[in-house]
Amino acid sequence: CQRLGVDEDEYTLDPQLVGVAALRAANHQVQKLDSLMRDRVDVVLAQRARIRSLAEKLGDTLEFRLALQGELSGGDGGVVVLESGEDNESFVREFAEFKEPGVQDVACFDRCT
Repeated sequence: CQRLGVDEDEYTLDPQLVGVAALRAANHQVQKLDSLMRDRVDVVLAQRARIRSLAEKLGDTLEFRLALQGELSGGDGGVVVLESGEDNESFVREFAEFKEPGVQDVACFDRCT
């Protein structure tokens, strides 16, 4: 739960369950967590594919930066100018970390939700 950044209370088991019922409940919760992780991986991989497609169209690697005061957002010559904002600032800071993500990195990336 910590690795996926989800509330542990949503995945706790009833302490009164024992035996096969407890095992089934635990398996169900693990399946829900696995599904959440797969969904996050799929979202990130789709976004990475979209970025790669844009990079191929532009013929070079993309560079992301925040717009200066009064500057319009958009892309030109491999530079993508993003509107200033908390989400975009976080994206620009974190982008370098996720150029070659592993499954665990993607699962931990809380912006995927």
